[in-house]
Amino acid sequence: MVSRFAGANCSANAAGNALLHLPARVGTVGSGYYIEIMIDHFSAFFLHGGVRALPVQLTSFSGEQVQQAIRLDWTTGSESANKGFAIERSVDGRSFDQIAWKNGQGTTAEQVEYTYLDADVPSHKRTYFYRLRQEDYNGDFTHSPIISVDFQIATKEWQVYPNPVSDQLNIQLPKSVYGGFILYNQLGQEVGRWTINGEPTLHISVKHLPAGGYWARCAGEDLPVLQLQIK
Repeated sequence: MVSRFAGANCSANAAGNALLHLPARVGTVGSGYYIEIMIDHFSAFFLHGGVRALPVQLTSFSGEQVQQAIRLDWTTGSESANKGFAIERSVDGRSFDQIAWKNGQGTTAEQVEYTYLDADVPSHKRTYFYRLRQEDYNGDFTHSPIISVDFQIATKEWQVYPNPVSDQLNIQLPKSVYGGFILYNQLGQEVGRWTINGEPTLHISVKHLPAGGYWARCAGEDLPVLQLQIK
């Protein structure tokens, strides 16, 4: 906390009127922490620990990907006049937006566990940042440390049809696919290869191939191998 003296002669005894400034925001930078304190003008300042008890004892805060969502878990050791938590998300670790709200338990000395599932995660980023804004009933708030969660984007599906096929095979692909379409027989031998240049649909002839079971693969892409039957 920071105290600022206003209308007083600052001396070693610092007698006079004092204004107390509580942190408006806290966070992490590397392995350390930072605080932001809103101040409208300057005079003599003093840093001190203060005697105000924290309204919420946050004992843990973590996140992990669950399928195509991110689950956040946090635990409090005790709460005092805790209205609740605003859950905030960021794509760069600096600018945050509120995405949800969880009611607190008011005042309790018991351990409380909270969970939130962020099922509306944008798919254009690989890492997301989260923090909690804990709010009291009187409007005071404090930010938790920032956590980061790595996010793996789901691989787009693709398909081959008709299946079974006798003549022309249609391949439906994500637009971003570049590489090769490869067919293998049941012995694992390559029997055909076609170039893919980002087209959403590819048409190839398989009438020259013997009837039987085959495996279809997209080279250079993280796509599942598909089974194909030629009749």
